[in-house]
Amino acid sequence: MIQEIRNKIVEIAYSYEGMEEISGNKGFKDDIFQQKLEAVGWNYGQAWCSYFAELVWKEAYGSFDSSIIEILDKKFSANAVKTYDNFYKSKRFKTGNNPEPGDLVAWAYYKENKPKMVDIWTLGHIGIVTKPAQLFFLSMEGNTNSKGGREGIEVAEKERGYDYYQENGLRLLGVIKPINI
Repeated sequence: MIQEIRNKIVEIAYSYEGMEEISGNKGFKDDIFQQKLEAVGWNYGQAWCSYFAELVWKEAYGSFDSSIIEILDKKFSANAVKTYDNFYKSKRFKTGNNPEPGDLVAWAYYKENKPKMVDIWTLGHIGIVTKPAQLFFLSMEGNTNSKGGREGIEVAEKERGYDYYQENGLRLLGVIKPINI
């Protein structure tokens, strides 16, 4: 069953490829996509990568067993780093460093010279692994751009490296594994 869940997650993620926002996180060009993101908690002005990941996982799991939606509600957050932390602390979900299709993949924004009073791990980005490889992996991400940053305009598939120790920018936290139901 886990392989069917993984396949469904990837299928749904690809179905949203190319969805675009109205500049400045002010909404989306596709009304149905916007309604779906609003249903998982997105509000005008918010970054939406976490909401995209939540939408995809909820739609995928909902097609098999909707009872898990309540569990996912408690794990996902508007903040990608908080989402990773919620899943990381869970006894039911596993995290790791070996990406597989359907995994959530999370990064934290790190800047070496940030003032000490600023929590450097509050900003981040999250996506869905679509294809792993030895030196890189592909992930479908909401709120991304052509440079692969954490702020963007669309849902797009990106090639990402295993940057766990990057000095500045997005530093890979790890992946969150889907669970069998």
